[in-house]
Amino acid sequence: MGYSLKPTLDRDLVTQCQYLSAENWKNALKDDDDYILREVVAYNTRLFNGFRKIDQWNRDSLNGITFWVLQDENGTIASSCETLVRPSYVIRGKGNGESKVIESVSPCFASVYTPPAFRGKGQATRMLKGVVERLEEVYKADPDVFIALYSEIGRFYEKLGFTFFDVDILKIHAGVQDQIVVDQEEKYSVVKITKSEECGEIVSHYDSLVLDDARERCSKDQITRILYKPTVDILEWMFTRAAFIGCKANSEEIEYQFGVKILENDKTVGYVTWTYDHLEKSVDILFIHFNDINIFKLLIKKVLLVLEVLHYDHVSIWESQLFDHKYPVSAEHLENLLKSIRAERGLKNPSLSAAKFFKGEEFIWEENTKWPWF
Repeated sequence: MGYSLKPTLDRDLVTQCQYLSAENWKNALKDDDDYILREVVAYNTRLFNGFRKIDQWNRDSLNGITFWVLQDENGTIASSCETLVRPSYVIRGKGNGESKVIESVSPCFASVYTPPAFRGKGQATRMLKGVVERLEEVYKADPDVFIALYSEIGRFYEKLGFTFFDVDILKIHAGVQDQIVVDQEEKYSVVKITKSEECGEIVSHYDSLVLDDARERCSKDQITRILYKPTVDILEWMFTRAAFIGCKANSEEIEYQFGVKILENDKTVGYVTWTYDHLEKSVDILFIHFNDINIFKLLIKKVLLVLEVLHYDHVSIWESQLFDHKYPVSAEHLENLLKSIRAERGLKNPSLSAAKFFKGEEFIWEENTKWPWF
């Protein structure tokens, strides 16, 4: 039997695929219709741009979300997935302790699904190989495009040339905020963040922070680095998605808070943004920065207060966000604080991350944390 693979944004075909896969991906949502509506909301964000008009599939038209569908000769869906193309960086060594930054765009796989009748027959592999080949054809003139994914099924994708990366997470459980003592807390102003539009300064600073750190490491060891570019559009999607799921899953309309900014004498000295996992009852940190250990204490305390209001369980932080960036805070001070509030350390992310260059190359994925997730 012959099979055909095509990219599409046809609403009817996309919706048909989403209904098939709803049981796998609806997360904390209670019914399939809510999952479909969640996807419509996501497709309307700037990052996804999922209702764009496309006359021809090429590099420019692939920017944003694209659905890929493998069908048999009768038009039956055998497998499907999405790709999201977004801004990225590649940092390459130049020798003599120097490096260069290349800005590009790079796709990421998600929502791979095969209906039960087609499982065990290699259809997902057939589809993914086809998508990689089509993307390679589109981006073949650009050696600075990589492709990434997050896997819920172990290291299946290694046979397609992907390199997997272990990522450690720490958890801070609810109820420990009273154990965190912030010196002279009254001298700080705390600004709540409820919308992505309020995050322009934060995103600009965090972009510079992660890029400078990655470039410095590349200059030292001359190993290529990849990373996605932090943008306000990513936060818009994350915030919109979490708010929609939360209101549906918890059966109430509330205004969710998505971060705080700490000011001292009207100057930003720390910030944290987050999203929610309503199934796990957690707050997941996206961007975080602090000028000293006292600011870090205040940030964590404010996040824990949000947990308390929602009756949620824990805060998740990717350990690299605390120990891989340059803070004027020693690792020892951070570790002592985390120990004092009984944070769980060294937990493995169950959603495995992997990436590859189309032509094969050794590399390190920088800032492989929650916010690049798709």
